[in-house]
Amino acid sequence: MSDFWDAASAIATTGATGVALWFGWHEVKMRRKEETDRQAAQARLVVSGIEGNRGKVVNHSSEPLLELRIIRADADIDGQTGVAVRDGGRGKVQVYGQPSPG
Repeated sequence: MSDFWDAASAIATTGATGVALWFGWHEVKMRRKEETDRQAAQARLVVSGIEGNRGKVVNHSSEPLLELRIIRADADIDGQTGVAVRDGGRGKVQVYGQPSPG
């Protein structure tokens, strides 16, 4: 009978360890999602535009804009040609400028 309880104890311990590891992994995943959502919300409050050869960036958020990258000056994304801008490498790429003559 002792062998039965030893086996049951080992199975229960293994199961409890698996559940604890899953909860830890899930918590890390949820924190990363919350941080990504927070960064995306902040990035939506940054407005940029280009007129001719001049650019302007306005930050409507309470957080400072630490990095703004112009990733291509001759971008062609989804049929739009212009300057592609990405906020800190995390926000959505936006293309500013006139569509290329077709």
